[in-house]
Amino acid sequence: MTRKEALEYLKHRFMETGSPLNPSWESLEELKRHYGAIGIAISALEQQVPKQPDFEGDGYDEDGEIIFDEWLCPCCRTRYEVDYDDYKFCPNCGQAIDWSEEHDTEMD
Repeated sequence: MTRKEALEYLKHRFMETGSPLNPSWESLEELKRHYGAIGIAISALEQQVPKQPDFEGDGYDEDGEIIFDEWLCPCCRTRYEVDYDDYKFCPNCGQAIDWSEEHDTEMD
């Protein structure tokens, strides 16, 4: 099972149906603690699944094409310089960054 598959399972199936290992809960507090822990696990796993950054630009080259000079983290929206800040993970929130689309564009 990949991280992405595990994330989808936790978000959609497990959170909807509850724990198949312990269908009866001794207390409401135990149930709240269980779902809180699952929520934290989902958030941590979501950050490990790479997401493509958003690009912004404010100028144009001689051919009229927009020059993208900043990228934004898809999770926390922190801004970074395209030419200098090529991180695999956002330094602010830890979100994994997927650069595949940018590198594919460079090859065209």
